[in-house]
Amino acid sequence: MLKERSADHYKAIIVFLGILSVGTALVNIPGSSLGIGYLAVVAFAILVAPRMTLSIPRSNHFVSFSDSIIFFTFIVYGGEMAILVAFIETFTNCLYLKKRGGIVGNWNVLFNASLASLVTAIAYGLYLLFNSVIARDLTLTSTRNLIVVLGILAISQFFASSVLAAVYQRLKTRASLWETWKKECLSSSLAQITGAALAGIIYKLINYADPLVIGIALVGIGLLYLSYRQSIGQINSSIEQVEEAERQKAGTERTRRVEAEEFANQLTVSLTKEEQANKALKKSERDFQHAALHDSLTGLANRKQFGDVLRRLISEYKIDPSAEFQVLFLDIRSFKNINDTLGHTIGDKVLTIAAKRFLRMLDAKDIVARIGGDEFAIILKGLSSTSKAQKVRKYRDRSVRCGIRHAGRDTSRCGYRDALRQGKEQWACGVHKGTPREIPGTRPV
Repeated sequence: MLKERSADHYKAIIVFLGILSVGTALVNIPGSSLGIGYLAVVAFAILVAPRMTLSIPRSNHFVSFSDSIIFFTFIVYGGEMAILVAFIETFTNCLYLKKRGGIVGNWNVLFNASLASLVTAIAYGLYLLFNSVIARDLTLTSTRNLIVVLGILAISQFFASSVLAAVYQRLKTRASLWETWKKECLSSSLAQITGAALAGIIYKLINYADPLVIGIALVGIGLLYLSYRQSIGQINSSIEQVEEAERQKAGTERTRRVEAEEFANQLTVSLTKEEQANKALKKSERDFQHAALHDSLTGLANRKQFGDVLRRLISEYKIDPSAEFQVLFLDIRSFKNINDTLGHTIGDKVLTIAAKRFLRMLDAKDIVARIGGDEFAIILKGLSSTSKAQKVRKYRDRSVRCGIRHAGRDTSRCGYRDALRQGKEQWACGVHKGTPREIPGTRPV
């Protein structure tokens, strides 16, 4: 906010000084200077010069004939008339550029016109100071004097306009004054020098050349201007093509980026589904492995797992005889009576309860397996003698002989009790009918 306020105050000061310069010039205009020639110059500045302005590609600068018109007016009609022409030409030129979108705001139009008149007034003052210092009249009939006068005007106008513009940019952006002057204003010296040279050529042609030379010179200047204008147009066209190509490239990249994001999202979804499928597959594998090694009804180890464990223990026993183990084979005799009297559902329940009781009475290192319909096998580890295995068998018998309730009643009062009694008396270790059989690595029980 402070920067904008300072810039606005500076603009107001420049406008005030510029209008003051114009007013002073109007008061001091020589009456003999207002002729047809001067009016022709003013008409050219208003109607023709703005349309000859060229914009430099990719910049905020313009190439115009303002300096040439101002310098020409200065050496022909005097400083006061040049101040008026500077204000009028810059004002109309800024209005023309505003219609084309080059300048925004009426305040800037008045500011630029006032700045041009003020800069011309400063250059005129320095010229008068130079004349007073050298104490002689610089007649323009001499080419040397013409170059000196135009050089003083060009240099004075350049430094005055560049310094005032740099101060404005300094107030607006808070950048370094020196850096701003080098970056934004130094290049404008070419416009003042070129304008002074063109004004000198036109002055010489009008005053000292014949019509043929003037015509040839004007044709040359016109061709030079048209060639430069065409070059500027081609540069602008090339820049527009490049910008269009960049826009298309940006659009293509944006489309590709969107497609890449969609592909990434789809890939993420696919990977998520694949990960879920892998988890489900691993779970299925674990389930299959568990089903392959365990009984589906009781959850105990099945015949295959029992055989694998038994073979491994036998192999370890062959290597280390101290690694003894005991194997109990048992079944429920007359288990068929339970299925026949109470049904297979109750029979399965009896097997499940028996399996749970087996697990409760054994250690975690022991193994219980269901190897047949009502046939079970137990591997006891860490028992050093057969007597300890016999104690385990007796404890097992007491656990299994506990009554089993069915439908809220004690089965001991029905045929179920008889069936269990008939079966429980037949618990045996070893093979069918309780016949002991010695297995390598074990002791008979």
